[in-house]
Amino acid sequence: MEFRQVFTIALKELRDRLRNRWVLAVALVFTVFALVIAYFGGAQQGAVGLRSIEFTITSLVSLVIYLIPLIALLLGFDAIVGERERGSLDLLLALPITRFELLLGKYLGLAAALSLSTLVGFGLVAVLLATQIGAAGLEPYAGFMFSSVLLGLAFLSLAVMLSVL
Repeated sequence: MEFRQVFTIALKELRDRLRNRWVLAVALVFTVFALVIAYFGGAQQGAVGLRSIEFTITSLVSLVIYLIPLIALLLGFDAIVGERERGSLDLLLALPITRFELLLGKYLGLAAALSLSTLVGFGLVAVLLATQIGAAGLEPYAGFMFSSVLLGLAFLSLAVMLSVL
């Protein structure tokens, strides 16, 4: 397996997604929703604001459960079938690259785009939390961000698999 070819395809896929401004829009949606939900998440208990890391993570779980899988599926559904519809799949397969390298490169590029948008979106909340509770208390939030990215990558795997069929 040629890792240089896989990296080239992944970089092309990431550049295509960044040029599409899709990643920026998703990061903006994550940021707005995460800020609103984190700030008003404790309103049912009578507390508004970034009070504690536990309330913030609990409030953001509902955003992660619904929005990240949906975005991952939307991002990956046309990974292969979109290339086939545009007519560029035949050109890619004519290159000296295996199908596995093509799939791996596409997946890694899409995974980088999804991870970037998720981390940027939740990053602003992390900065605000650091000003409220201090940077030392952000380990649970970092774990939450990491598990959110893993959830997105799992659903992205399913989307790329369905795109091949």
